[in-house]
Amino acid sequence: MNDAYDKSKFSGDWAFSLGSFAILGISGLAFNGLIAHYFDASVLGKFNQVFAIYIFSSQIGTFGVQYSVLKHCAEYADDPRAVGTIAISGLPLVLLATTLMTVGLYCGAGLVGQILSGDDVRRGLLIALPAMWCFPVNKFLLSTLNGLQHNKTYSVLTSLRYLMMLAALIGIIAFGGSGVWVPAILSVAEVLLCGMLILGVFPICARSGLHFDRSWMRRHADFGWRSMWGGIAVELNTRIDVLILAAFASASEVGVYTFAAMLVEGGLQLSVVTRRVMDPILTRFIVAKQTAALQDLLIRGRNLGAVVMILISIIGILLYGPAASLITQDPAIRDGGRVFAILMVGASVFGAYATFGGLLVQAGKPGLQTLFNFCILAANTSLNGLLVPFLAVDGAAIATSGSFIVGALLLRYLVARHLALKF
Repeated sequence: MNDAYDKSKFSGDWAFSLGSFAILGISGLAFNGLIAHYFDASVLGKFNQVFAIYIFSSQIGTFGVQYSVLKHCAEYADDPRAVGTIAISGLPLVLLATTLMTVGLYCGAGLVGQILSGDDVRRGLLIALPAMWCFPVNKFLLSTLNGLQHNKTYSVLTSLRYLMMLAALIGIIAFGGSGVWVPAILSVAEVLLCGMLILGVFPICARSGLHFDRSWMRRHADFGWRSMWGGIAVELNTRIDVLILAAFASASEVGVYTFAAMLVEGGLQLSVVTRRVMDPILTRFIVAKQTAALQDLLIRGRNLGAVVMILISIIGILLYGPAASLITQDPAIRDGGRVFAILMVGASVFGAYATFGGLLVQAGKPGLQTLFNFCILAANTSLNGLLVPFLAVDGAAIATSGSFIVGALLLRYLVARHLALKF
């Protein structure tokens, strides 16, 4: 095996990923700001409810196979023949799962609309159905690139997703479309991205031959099944606060909260970007049994992550009011600085560890990773369920911030207990 940690390659990949992060952040600010400016907080709230379903359903649609292909492509990266087999053997599982999931969403759209904000959410969900089918396929193909450490290509394609969303939104506004059509930006981006990924990923894997192997498909199914539930917990955890808040608050209040939460999520994306580059490196450290080097990497990464998140929090809290005023004229959204500050407290703690949030699954322990993710989800759901009915938007912020802190402490405990690594 080659050196598990090529610093030169890591720096280049991280720089590309950072550029992708910047585009993601700017695009996210732009399309949330444009929705709030040209429509209203109610449309923003309804779009984010559809977006929550889009994020959550993707985990069912991938059947967790993206975690398997990421881990095993990284593990067998030095065996070109194995890579093509690993990739092609997982694809049928994803195609079957995403098709079944999309049909289920189509049949259940009416019920979802009744539970959330009515007929606009139902119609928005139907408009976004092409995205619901393509998103899991795209996640699988992107994970293949990630496992093979084609991180520059990964970053470019991920950036294009958000730029295409933004372009589609500008088109809707320019042609005078109503707010109900905003979820179409998801379908436009995912369908186009799917075509780009097919053209980009298959030639890479085909170099070593695309040999379907039933034993690898079974292996993906087993690993994916154990990983999927943790992935569902992760994605649901990012939106459970919005879904619970939507049941107790108006669409406008949901819009205020989601605007602040979007900015917090943007701050955490820096850790997510670094994790994307780091995940295959962690696998290679573990396979090579370079325990001391891995321990050192975890400690240095945690310390750097803490410093960066504290700086992001301070700058974000100071600039929230002016930035919100610049982006939108809605006074309710401009007054959401308190919500943002509460969320950033917990996000700063979790952000110090988030780069290594996939360490358990990269170590070949998908069941333990699932337990970790479900514990965070349980904490987030319980706290939101207790606080939102009484404190509404503030309750959602306090609960979600608390769940971030629970996640950081739990990750430290599980890694120390099961991998004998302390950080």
